[in-house]
Amino acid sequence: MFVLLTAALFWIFPCGILATDGDDFANNLFTDLGPLLTLFGERVAIQYLSHSTSWLECVLFACAPLGILTAVVSAIRVSGSRWLKAVIGRAREPAAMVELELMSSTSSDVCELWNGVGMVRVVGSPSIAQLIYQDPSSSAQPENSVSNESADRRVYVDTLKTAQERNLVRLISGPGIRNSTKHADVSELPPNIVLNVTGGTVRGWELILALIVGLLAQSAVLIYDGWLVYWPNTILDVTPASNAYPLTAMGTVGVAVGTFLCAHIIEASTEEEVWDASLTTKQSLQIVWIQRGRVVGDQAFGSFAIFDPRFRRQIRTSRKASETTKVKQFTTLCATVLTVGSNALFHRLRSMHWSASIAQLLATGLMMTVRALVYRRISMMPKVQSL
Repeated sequence: MFVLLTAALFWIFPCGILATDGDDFANNLFTDLGPLLTLFGERVAIQYLSHSTSWLECVLFACAPLGILTAVVSAIRVSGSRWLKAVIGRAREPAAMVELELMSSTSSDVCELWNGVGMVRVVGSPSIAQLIYQDPSSSAQPENSVSNESADRRVYVDTLKTAQERNLVRLISGPGIRNSTKHADVSELPPNIVLNVTGGTVRGWELILALIVGLLAQSAVLIYDGWLVYWPNTILDVTPASNAYPLTAMGTVGVAVGTFLCAHIIEASTEEEVWDASLTTKQSLQIVWIQRGRVVGDQAFGSFAIFDPRFRRQIRTSRKASETTKVKQFTTLCATVLTVGSNALFHRLRSMHWSASIAQLLATGLMMTVRALVYRRISMMPKVQSL
């Protein structure tokens, strides 16, 4: 993306760059790539934010972030006050559109369906059932289960609700652990197909490794900026203003903190629950979704049986969380911090040596690649059988 963008700028403005002045070259190209990256990073940022399910993923998003403006707008769309939504032109936006684009949850208004090519999120009420059965090739079933004549051909089919009632699954993560009434109606809402097929999207050790890389990359940029200002450097002939580094560092920290808070607002707008096969059974679980053909919105969907490609021991659900006035006030604060920080950073980078802008650009490109690798399972496809 960066190579193509740079080549396009060279082609469009071939006479606007003087090879004899590196500072002018950077101020007119690399430093100004920040706002362009914010624009071009919109879809990448929305995809990342909509799949984030933990605060650690929000920290990763804040390391050399891509899509700063998108983070502010998305946080306002999710939990902003009405006047803030009016500022960004979203005062009358339906809640279903926000959930569709920015959340991992499903509800009576938003569902996930197979369109014959891939999984899509659409606005509407689906006709789809989630069934759970246990791997018949694994260990023995619970003693109170009903089986057929041969033990090696046993197949047990449940919904999530009946599996919970029969103690085949237990809640190991989510708000329902603290309040058992919160997951009482879980089986009545559309299932989270993508969340289960991807297995939660991110592996723990991969996320930790990516966080280490991100923190090191952003720290390296700050250290390099300080070296340019406070250490004599005859090679690069650096003469930045004395206040350039403090303001650049403050802007960088402000952007990181504001981006993290905006991402956390979006992540906290949903409540995820993880159900694990109980200790009374040794089998893994297979999930199948039976989709009935119908028209949802303006799209026609066929009838399919959708299978998780692997047996698992966990089932995941995601639902919208309740919204409070404190969250709206917090969103205003986060948007202010991020806006001020990003403006300070982009303006003060002009007073730094041109290589400081390139260092930040390289860190952003590196973290964009790291986040793409960590979230590579987003593209996983289920097994599908037409009915």
